[in-house]
Amino acid sequence: MEADRTAEDQAVDEAPEVPPPPHFRVKSDFTDDKEKQDQSTNAEERCWVEAKQMEIQAELNRTFAATKQSLREKLNNIRQKIDQMMEENRTKPDLERLEEHEFDLDVHEQDRLQKELDLEVQKLREDIELENLSRLYLREVIKKECWDAMKIKGKSMSAFNALIEVQNFPLMERSSAETQELQFVKKQRQLQLEELKIRRQVVEQFKRRTTETGAEIVSETDDVENQGKETTTTIGSFSSQIGINTELLYSQFELHTRLQKQFQVILLRDIVNSIKEKFNEKFEETLMRKEQEISKIKDKNAQIRKIVKYLKLEDEIWEPTLTVDEQPESVLRVNDAEIKAQKYMPPEEKKKLEEQKQRELKQQGAKGKRELGLDDMMGGVLEVSKEDELSKDVPRPAFLDEKEEDHWTPEERKQAEGYQQKYRELEEEREKYKKYLENELKRLLAQVQEIANGFDGILKDVFTERIRIQQTIYQEELKIARIRFQLLVENELNWLDSELNQMNEVLKDRRVDVGELVRRAGDTHAGANDQYENLVAEDRLLDKNFKREFSDVALTMFDQLSKLFRKRPRGKGAVPMLGRGASRVPTRLAEEFLANNPYADRPDDADARRQQQRLLEEQLLELDAAENKPDGIDLDTWERFCEYRKKKILTEVAIKVRAMEIAEMNEFHQRRSSEEEQLRLDVDRLILEMKQLREKKAKFINNLQIQLILRQGQVEVDPGEFVPDYSKSLLISRRVVEDLNSTIRQLGTRKVKSMIEIKDFRKKMVMIEWEHRKMRMEIDDLRTKARNIQNFKITREIQEFLNSSDFDAKISSEIQILEQTIAKEAENHANNVQATHVHLQELIDQVEKLRKENDGLDQQLGEINVSVNERDHIHEIKAEEHMAAKTRGRMHLILQRSRLIELAKVQAQEIAILRAEVERLRMRTFPALVQIEH
Repeated sequence: MEADRTAEDQAVDEAPEVPPPPHFRVKSDFTDDKEKQDQSTNAEERCWVEAKQMEIQAELNRTFAATKQSLREKLNNIRQKIDQMMEENRTKPDLERLEEHEFDLDVHEQDRLQKELDLEVQKLREDIELENLSRLYLREVIKKECWDAMKIKGKSMSAFNALIEVQNFPLMERSSAETQELQFVKKQRQLQLEELKIRRQVVEQFKRRTTETGAEIVSETDDVENQGKETTTTIGSFSSQIGINTELLYSQFELHTRLQKQFQVILLRDIVNSIKEKFNEKFEETLMRKEQEISKIKDKNAQIRKIVKYLKLEDEIWEPTLTVDEQPESVLRVNDAEIKAQKYMPPEEKKKLEEQKQRELKQQGAKGKRELGLDDMMGGVLEVSKEDELSKDVPRPAFLDEKEEDHWTPEERKQAEGYQQKYRELEEEREKYKKYLENELKRLLAQVQEIANGFDGILKDVFTERIRIQQTIYQEELKIARIRFQLLVENELNWLDSELNQMNEVLKDRRVDVGELVRRAGDTHAGANDQYENLVAEDRLLDKNFKREFSDVALTMFDQLSKLFRKRPRGKGAVPMLGRGASRVPTRLAEEFLANNPYADRPDDADARRQQQRLLEEQLLELDAAENKPDGIDLDTWERFCEYRKKKILTEVAIKVRAMEIAEMNEFHQRRSSEEEQLRLDVDRLILEMKQLREKKAKFINNLQIQLILRQGQVEVDPGEFVPDYSKSLLISRRVVEDLNSTIRQLGTRKVKSMIEIKDFRKKMVMIEWEHRKMRMEIDDLRTKARNIQNFKITREIQEFLNSSDFDAKISSEIQILEQTIAKEAENHANNVQATHVHLQELIDQVEKLRKENDGLDQQLGEINVSVNERDHIHEIKAEEHMAAKTRGRMHLILQRSRLIELAKVQAQEIAILRAEVERLRMRTFPALVQIEH
């Protein structure tokens, strides 16, 4: 083996090594050739790099194909030899057999791999331990928060046969703060109830002493008592019906203050908790009842198993158990059956386990000896049962199987008869016992089913109770949610009220400041107007005094001085802005508002004024220069003129500056006034909003939302898609509805009576109209009859009827005559029929005779036809000669017929004329009757 391995290593070492290209990854030399062929087939679909790589690999495979094949063959040979050796080793005895690891060729490599495997196992074990530790910590955290913190754990109880599942209400432990808060609220509420009771007693005592206003006081006391008596409808839940004390609760009509609502929430939470605890107690009782029923069923099933085993039945026995939901504590316990993986045991534990097994085997051996002794003495049992006795067969005599019945001796016959008698008795006992066991099995199964059905009925009642409890809890939670919502709305309203008050105070302070600023601006504006008017008056005075001031100057010189007096500086900075510019007003509003004098100069304005003042002085110096002095004016006059003009210019500049300041003051005053007006409007608006908010708050406090429980049929609101909308509904007393219904019934009865009277009256009117219409129709009929009588034609028969005294006798005589005539006609008809029959017979005889003659004539007809044809031929020849004569005869007949037709027409017209004349003459004999008008 070592030699083969060395040769293999040498062959591998001697194989030439071709380094792969630097950018390509060459695959293993031992890759399957088929795989390479598949890769070469798909080379066109791959990228260029992979195609080149596959080409290189294919080239390498082709180059070293022989070497690889030889190496594979050597490896296969070595593998076959090792397999052979291992197979031979398995057939060797235990002493000569080697271990499988002794066949390993590379022991060092195996040791290295084993060490690496041990390191990985150790690392994996540490990782698993850390993960298990983290999971244990997470388990403890979850158990502490979700299990240990629960006062009552969540459970679910299911029925045996019915599809019913009832859950209890999980409850958490109350904190000490919650308990103290609940005790405080209960004490406060008890004090309030005691105080209300004392007040009622005081009112009762005062009522007894009062006689004059006793009725009013009684009504007030009744109202107080009625408010104290709460019903299920006004409480808004079924808490009182399920035995929960609701005396400490506030009435829904009294929850006005915030403290009352907070107390009510705490009390409602306590009621919800009490409801859940009460149901949980019943749930635990039912669960204990189920455990008892399960124990009873197990006892029954033990008896059923014995019976089934004896009867050798294969029926499955129903074995009820508690589920995991009914025993939530079992979730925290892990059973051995739940662990699927095999437990790892170190060698020390394995050794201890083997020693324990050996001790158990020794104990079982000792116990087996005692059992063998017991079997020898008493059959392995201390008490013999009936099943054991019946399971024993009657000993069969040996001669029954060895001899024929004919060879039996009398003694053997007696033994056979005794055996048959005992066998029949045993079979009868077995059959009786089997029937007894079958009846007992049916009884036990019925009892088990009865126990299960009984518990299912109890659980159904608990399920119904749970639904009612859940409904009550939802009602209480709905009240809590509504009260919390009211508290949130009240907080929001209070916050809005405080915000509006704060804004109102800020606007009031701002309004006071702006008002003071407007007042000071008005005062300053009035002073500026006075200064402006003074400057204007001074300027006018300078214009007036100019002529008087230079009256000593010649008139020609005075005109020149006047022109120079009106001349002003021109060019850049000709109109200096010695005041505050209009463009700077918006940027200084904040400074003007904060300063004592809103029109005072600012540092930048003062610099600008000084600069403009220097510019004005420079321009005035240019105007006052000696070269601008007119000729003929002395220097003193010129200097006096320059001073006067300078004064005039400065006055004009001061007027302009003051005018700009006044305009700025007006603009500032208007802005501040409009701002003051806006602040006043804002304050008024805020006051109105505060008023509306307070009204809304008062309405919210007094207009309470209450929860009522009404019976089905008492709510007359159309249900919506999900929840009926009661926003436009009105809750009224039942008494009001009943009074309204009684009034409606009375009015309905009166309306029905009125409708009956109207119907009778209309019926009479219809009858009168019908009578009237009937009489009108009779009148029309009579008029028609009179008109018919007037236009009636009197025939000869009518005349005879009118003239005859006994028209009926005449008619009867005519009838007799007609009857005689009919009888005579009938007689004549019978005679005629008789004669006709005779004549018919004669005709029949003649027909028979003629038939015979015709037969003879038919025979002659052939001969006659020949002669006739000959005569026709001759006649046709002669017919042409007689055609003209026949035509003339026909024309004569046609003319004669036309003349006769015309004559008949003329005679018919004459006859018609004569008939009309006869009718006219006959009408003259008719009587004339006068028409009667109605």
